[in-house]
Amino acid sequence: MHLARATLRRGHRCLSTHSSVINALDVPDKTDHKPLPAVDTRCGAPSPDHSQQNWSKQQIDRAAQDHVVFTYGPTDAQRDAVPLLRRGEGSYLYDDDGKQYLDWTSQA
Repeated sequence: MHLARATLRRGHRCLSTHSSVINALDVPDKTDHKPLPAVDTRCGAPSPDHSQQNWSKQQIDRAAQDHVVFTYGPTDAQRDAVPLLRRGEGSYLYDDDGKQYLDWTSQA
């Protein structure tokens, strides 16, 4: 919007894309940004489980109980009814036993 207003004030009928006009209107950000910390620990330290290559079914179940929120219904009522999905392929999801589910949220 800023570029369009400045271009119109100069009497141009259409938005100019010439680099000299764009560069003349550019205002560099002079904000002094603080560097980001290497690790953000404002919410606590990461769980040691996150560095493991493979998780057991019990670890995944515990993490789901602690961190998963179902947005399409009451969380506590659905937690035990939802299968633990291991992988996805296209519009299909697979649980630990290899049972195939169609992912209706994938817009298939």
